[in-house]
Amino acid sequence: MNKSLYWSLTLLSVCALALVLANIVLFGGNRELQQEATERQQKINAGVQINQLNNQMIQLIAQTAVNQQDEDLRSLLLGNGVTIKDNPQQPPAAPVAPTQGDSQ
Repeated sequence: MNKSLYWSLTLLSVCALALVLANIVLFGGNRELQQEATERQQKINAGVQINQLNNQMIQLIAQTAVNQQDEDLRSLLLGNGVTIKDNPQQPPAAPVAPTQGDSQ
């Protein structure tokens, strides 16, 4: 075996070892980033569920404030940026059917 072939193979081996080590480091870093992204997604999902629950609670408190005409609940909601509009639920007016005397 000549000397130049020996050193070429040694250099190639060192390069391969360096690439393996770089792959190990990058794999570990990627795994940490994936775990962080998963944790953030779980927090976002939990926040969406909590937001839906908060909206339902606000609607229930607002409905109670309107039904019972509770000014304390109104001021509580207003203090937290929620405005209440009194919209009494009235059934829609039924269409009037034409009578026989209405024909022209």
